[in-house]
Amino acid sequence: MSMLVDDLGQFLIDSGIAKGFGNDLFLSYIPQDPDNVIVLTEYNGLPSGMGISAVTRNVQIKVRNLDYVTGNSICWQIFNLFIQGENQDFILDINPNRFIIASALNSPTPLMLDDRDRQEFVFNLQFTTNRDV
Repeated sequence: MSMLVDDLGQFLIDSGIAKGFGNDLFLSYIPQDPDNVIVLTEYNGLPSGMGISAVTRNVQIKVRNLDYVTGNSICWQIFNLFIQGENQDFILDINPNRFIIASALNSPTPLMLDDRDRQEFVFNLQFTTNRDV
């Protein structure tokens, strides 16, 4: 079974938001190049409740872009992909082996302008999902 950030990344590619791993999508690190990137990083989550096989996991989504408006738009596209409106299903099957229930820990916000004048945006999601192993 693949890792959560791999599955989320593939979901972004399949949804047309990202082009591909190593192109504009990176997992757990932010490279110096290219300028415009999406980075998914998992960090501490919570153990499952007794008798429940799902776990709660946290992922930070960072978008870096030379253009403020474009970066902000991409960040909100990703947010809206996972945090859908009231009339949408809240359990997403993002591939045959992975279900997710996403909750926003915060909304997209500008983080900083880096040393190359690229704007960084960030937000955090909590996923209730199946285990990787």
